[in-house]
Amino acid sequence: MTVSTELSTQTAPKQHVNRNPGVPFLIRVLWFFLIGWHVTLYWVVAAWFLNITIIACVGLWMLNRVPLVLTLHTQPGYTVTSVDADGAVQSRHQPTPQISCCSGSRISC
Repeated sequence: MTVSTELSTQTAPKQHVNRNPGVPFLIRVLWFFLIGWHVTLYWVVAAWFLNITIIACVGLWMLNRVPLVLTLHTQPGYTVTSVDADGAVQSRHQPTPQISCCSGSRISC
């Protein structure tokens, strides 16, 4: 009598975590003084124009990105890339949790 056993070759998903370092400070300062002021003016005007029209969600998205346009300040965080057993690659951005001095209280900082 012959018994054959098959081993399951399932592997756990592999993950790679990459910290987003952002743009170097010197480049951010040069951008701010040489380009950021002018681009941000047109960016904010376009955002408010979109806010008073029917495309308000795009205008709000643009207003939320003003620090990025003005100073190239990216959101701190890290990118998690995972590969499933099927070979599917998934990548997502995880923001770094912000610590607030007033979390859960009614006192404004």
